[in-house]
Amino acid sequence: MHIPYTPFNFTQVYRRIELNNLRWYELNGIYCISVTALLKATESEYKKNTIAKYIQANPEMLSIWKQAMIYGTEYHLAIEQALKQEEDLSELIFAKYLKPYKAIYASELSLVDPSAKIAGTIDCIVKNNEGKYVLFDFKTSIRPKERKHCYDYFQQLGLYAYLCESVLNIKIDRASILMLIYDAESKKELECKEFTLNNKQLEKYKNKGLERVDKFYYNFLDF
Repeated sequence: MHIPYTPFNFTQVYRRIELNNLRWYELNGIYCISVTALLKATESEYKKNTIAKYIQANPEMLSIWKQAMIYGTEYHLAIEQALKQEEDLSELIFAKYLKPYKAIYASELSLVDPSAKIAGTIDCIVKNNEGKYVLFDFKTSIRPKERKHCYDYFQQLGLYAYLCESVLNIKIDRASILMLIYDAESKKELECKEFTLNNKQLEKYKNKGLERVDKFYYNFLDF
């Protein structure tokens, strides 16, 4: 299964930097927080405390999570290469979710919005048979996930849809998380699950995400 790669004719000259242990994008002298860094920085105290207690009770999980992060990065690079070089996708576990689409319009596309002071890298944009754009974000996990676990991920999709509107001037009609579940020891792929937001749900999570942007800059340095 091969899908043509026809990327948007679009470029931005930006600089990625690490500041206060967070990833930022600098464009024309304006610092914009990465969407993933933003969501991490504005996690609820309940979630932070829950994670801290879990690590304290299970210290071995730290190394497992670090390896999972490395695997996730490698997986994203492999997907990017496969999409951009129009490789055969039929052996990849997520291929069935991309099969209905005729072309890939973006793979690992970074977008920076100086007005909102946010930026992010979008994994994949395609177009459906109705001519509407669809966004995919690839995730990896060593544990099975359900829709209830995707609250932050959905806000990430909402903010990515916002970036597509504000920077690319395109409307995202639907967005999905493609969650690859794999075995931590063998790296064997176990299953892939799709969690989807329609345009109405995207609008809801976009607004929730923008509220967190306001919260972040209210409590952070004024760039």
